[in-house]
Amino acid sequence: MANLMSPVNPVNSTPAKIPLHSSKRSQGKFIGKLSSVIYKIEILKKIWSLIDAPKGYTYQQIWARNYRSIKNNDLSGIVTLIPSSGFKTINQTIELGENEKGILTASPLGDKIGINLSIEKKMIATGVVILKNNMYGSETDFGFLAISSKPVDFNLTDSININFDTLPVTPSVISYFSIRKSYITLITLDESGSPIHYSEVITGG
Repeated sequence: MANLMSPVNPVNSTPAKIPLHSSKRSQGKFIGKLSSVIYKIEILKKIWSLIDAPKGYTYQQIWARNYRSIKNNDLSGIVTLIPSSGFKTINQTIELGENEKGILTASPLGDKIGINLSIEKKMIATGVVILKNNMYGSETDFGFLAISSKPVDFNLTDSININFDTLPVTPSVISYFSIRKSYITLITLDESGSPIHYSEVITGG
């Protein structure tokens, strides 16, 4: 008769912990850094905090959405700067300089876009730049910059032309990286500076 008090074989009784696949670890680490950049941009944080989600979970929402929307291995997909799609722009260009400056241009918005100029007085450009492939063999393969512009006057009939600054969030020299991708959303503001509408995410080099 078997000894019912005999010690249980730990190999059979405790399921082995399966280590995370290295690609999932790197993706999670990448998304963590990216989400921190987005979370630190106050106006984007404010927009995310207004969605119907558990209070205090803004960062987690940003992390979860970006984990599904962009991949670290080839930057395929798009950075989710905002929780839902905004108005569209056309003929967009982003020029990114190496002097911490950049410029975004786009065609006139047109009068069918749903913007109320009696309320929406200013527009800003904000977002992130992801730097990839450090040519000088740094320990990290990625760098992150925050994009910020001053509020500018706008209308629906003139072309959009917004100068912006790129602010290092990680120790990053833009010229050290061979791949640079910008992700920007345009945000309209009322007189108090509160966000009203925002565009779909615009991408560029």
